Amino acid sequence: MATVKIREASDASEQEIFQQIAKKLKFPDYFGNNFAALEDCLGDMTESTRVDIVRYRDDPDPKRRAFFGTLCAVVARVALENPNVHLTMYEK
Repeated sequence: MATVKIREASDASEQEIFQQIAKKLKFPDYFGNNFAALEDCLGDMTESTRVDIVRYRDDPDPKRRAFFGTLCAVVARVALENPNVHLTMYEK
């Protein structure tokens, strides 16, 4: 099972997070480092794939909280449509 774990508390930029996901899940080189491309690539997954997202209730950065909220929504939507994609969310 391909697995990627992403933490909201990371100091990584949005682009670095997209790149981390792409590398771990072996997305094609043309992956666009945005939510639309993430949805497309996850939707095309044919092997069992797990995305673990760790959210932090006390994250003071509203931009990062919004990014991770969208990330969770996109992955959850794909997981409902593609039985090969599994989302686990943790909150600390």
